[in-house]
Amino acid sequence: MPVRQDPRTKKWYFRFYRGRSHFKGGFRTHEAAKHAEVEQLNRSLQYGGYFDANAHRLTLAEGARLFFDRHSKKYKRSWKNDRARIWALTQYFPAKRMNLVTPEDLEAFLEHVQGTKALGHHTRNHYLGLVRSIYNRLRKWRMYRGDNPAEYVEMKKVPRVRVRFLYPAEEKQLTPVVVQDSIVWPYYVTALHTGMRIGEIARMKVEDIAFATQSIFVPDSKSSRSRYVPLSEELTPFLAQFIAGKQPGDYALAGVTASYVSRRFAGLCEVAGVVNLKFHDLRHTFASRLLSRGVPIYKVSKILGHSSVVVTEQHYGHLSLADMRGAISRIEGVVTFAADLQRSPETAEITVPENVQIAS
Repeated sequence: MPVRQDPRTKKWYFRFYRGRSHFKGGFRTHEAAKHAEVEQLNRSLQYGGYFDANAHRLTLAEGARLFFDRHSKKYKRSWKNDRARIWALTQYFPAKRMNLVTPEDLEAFLEHVQGTKALGHHTRNHYLGLVRSIYNRLRKWRMYRGDNPAEYVEMKKVPRVRVRFLYPAEEKQLTPVVVQDSIVWPYYVTALHTGMRIGEIARMKVEDIAFATQSIFVPDSKSSRSRYVPLSEELTPFLAQFIAGKQPGDYALAGVTASYVSRRFAGLCEVAGVVNLKFHDLRHTFASRLLSRGVPIYKVSKILGHSSVVVTEQHYGHLSLADMRGAISRIEGVVTFAADLQRSPETAEITVPENVQIAS
């Protein structure tokens, strides 16, 4: 649009669209505003009309803060972790431009972080993943163009951590203790019957429980995808007694925070003599029981709300034995026949059909 004058302030301004909206005001004369408009238009054309004209001047520290303000804090549950990591990143790169950061610079930063904070490879990979996200997000916002140096830095291989379960003998010890705690008890039973995360259970509202369809609606899961969790026949009457008389918008259970339940549960485990068990391990226990009873792993993945069945396989793939046992039974005859062929020619007895001739 042409340069115009603000009728209230009598100052001149320009606004035009070239890939994005460009606006600037406060000019005293029409000529000054027009001159600035032409310069801004030239810069936008120089950068293809889609990128911020100041993108080449953006420092990594500035980009990291933009990422935190516009993305992490608004959309990520782990925004506090991002805040701490971005602080370390801005301290190490206080003024280096994004387009000048090299993979070698990032390698040095990661070594520095691991050395000063005594971090393992797993946390080091989180730092690297954050830097990758910062570059990719700013490119998506058309505030940066160029290579992503983090893509050229390899993630460290992290040994798979053993998944902890609540074993039947431990459950016999723990359940009599937990049932005495009126606050933790319903969370404990719900976790073992649904595999829901403690945060999901803590945020569960009365309106999320549908007895007609035998399901619980989880609107806000870790993967940012809503899902339905089936209700078991045992859990249905159990939850009914807790939501009786409550309004649809009320919390279904005690309405306490997830961290409070986790701390209280840890104390109950100590009393029961069950060591190294966290509330989240009840979710692992639920998954292991489904898989051990032959439920396909892709169905377990959907119930748990994993972003991909690959995530489920990484944690519980070794427990999905029902299908493998079936596969083994199909090749038993082949294995036996192969074993017979391994005998020496002197001892092996081979029966040849009458209509088959063996060449001498």
